[in-house]
Amino acid sequence: MNFTEACVIFSSKKADHFYRACEYIAGIANDLTVEEVAKLAISLADSGNKLKLPQRLAPVADVPSTGAPGSLSTLLAPLLVAAGGAHVPKISATGSIAGGIDTLALISGFRPVLQEGDFITALEVAGIAHVEQSVDFCPADKVLIDVRRKLHLMDVPNLAAASLLSKKLAVPDTVAAFDVRVGPTGNMGNDFESSRRNARIFQKAGKILQLHIRLILTDNRWFPSSALGRIESLQL
Repeated sequence: MNFTEACVIFSSKKADHFYRACEYIAGIANDLTVEEVAKLAISLADSGNKLKLPQRLAPVADVPSTGAPGSLSTLLAPLLVAAGGAHVPKISATGSIAGGIDTLALISGFRPVLQEGDFITALEVAGIAHVEQSVDFCPADKVLIDVRRKLHLMDVPNLAAASLLSKKLAVPDTVAAFDVRVGPTGNMGNDFESSRRNARIFQKAGKILQLHIRLILTDNRWFPSSALGRIESLQL
């Protein structure tokens, strides 16, 4: 298998072959060029449906996060954006401990998986629709994240960028401000120097894809209660 063949598997929605293709991509992740990061993002988005929102819902915006314990950006910031009058279509990966969508799924009646029609209805009624990856939205990226966790590759910037960008491609015309969490659990770099360098790769790939995005670096190196009340707090 080569890079192009792996991307074709994703774009062709050959779900039975996703895992094998993801293992291959994981093996070459550090060698990917910016152009290949962009192509990977396209193929991950093409593995599911593209959600074309009605024009009446414009403008649409989101505040995704690169992840990290203690990050509340995916929970709180999108609600503030929706309160400001924009509609917020959001597709998230589950967290390794308890991510934003995992937390919302604990709310009685909350449905973390929606089909296209229900997604648009939720967006119209509530101003925000927040779901996890599913058969309908970025299913290949869901498999790739599972492989990354298994192989301890969540902090590989090329894969983090492709994953996050694919979710924006799945809902075209979404303006996004990415919260890049700087620190050992932020997936984009342990310090500001490395995070800036990796963020440039991220931004260049977004430019190739003609996405309207900005990256904001947030200090997450010494968050005082990143795993408060859990055994992970001792390990951190």
